[in-house]
Amino acid sequence: MLPFDSSEPLALNLKKNPDLWKEVAFNLCRKHKIRTSEFTPFSSGSALVAAVSDKAVIKILQPPCRGEWNAEQWALSKISPLSNNLSIEIPKLLAAEIDESGWSYIIMSRVPGIQLDQAWQSITQENRMTLMNEIGRLMAFVHQKSLVDNHPESWNSFLSTQKEKCQERHRQLKMPDWFVEEIPEYLGKLSTINFRPVLLTGEYTPFNLLVTEVNSHWKLTGMIDFADAFVGDPEYDLIGPGVFLGGGDSELINSLLEGYGLKMNPRLRHRLMSLHLLHRFSNFEKQISLQGWELKASSLEELATLLSP
Repeated sequence: MLPFDSSEPLALNLKKNPDLWKEVAFNLCRKHKIRTSEFTPFSSGSALVAAVSDKAVIKILQPPCRGEWNAEQWALSKISPLSNNLSIEIPKLLAAEIDESGWSYIIMSRVPGIQLDQAWQSITQENRMTLMNEIGRLMAFVHQKSLVDNHPESWNSFLSTQKEKCQERHRQLKMPDWFVEEIPEYLGKLSTINFRPVLLTGEYTPFNLLVTEVNSHWKLTGMIDFADAFVGDPEYDLIGPGVFLGGGDSELINSLLEGYGLKMNPRLRHRLMSLHLLHRFSNFEKQISLQGWELKASSLEELATLLSP
């Protein structure tokens, strides 16, 4: 399909030069009789993604990203059937294949809106609260309605693996000494709970939620990118919007939880902080939208209270 350069795991050269893969994208669409009328590449993420019309988007992934291709197909098969009962649009799977060289691709329907992170700074506090509530309700609906076959033990195995490498991960990320040193004790208080395994998208973030402005009010209109989907504890999905959008703002955090059907309490606060420490992509310095948090906290307990007031 395309030449694979193992020294560029994110296909940086191809991302910088979309003309190198434009014709490939069009040929794949023609193969499945999908109309093309434009070529608008998107720069974010690890895949080559472009809108090929007002109706379709193609995502092309390099051989090492097979797991992402598997996850996205699986998640779309579970979530797309729910779309008729959702207030937002979810991409519909139009075509998907892996070629003999190991490259894979997914062609899906295009959903309306712009990325929430592009509009967030201009949105009023009241509108932000409404959006957080919408995100919470969306998440609750997906968790309740998406049936998955998975035993909680696979989640517990995931947590165990994450715990083993958690302290070293955050040390390598150059987190403050107090932060790194407290991790074993803090995670030691994380108890095993009974839960119904759900489909976790990990994507209720401002980069994968789409919004549209209607009469000076922003509404949630779409959700995209399910390449990180897996199965586990539903509270794990609360990390994304809480960290990237909540910013320690009690009104926003409570709006999110209210939409989901929860209320903040010490147990939930500790679990959210613990799950953030253990998250596959945990990086507090880049993810926390609370300015100056390093100066406002000197322990993980204080940080947890700042983030989840």
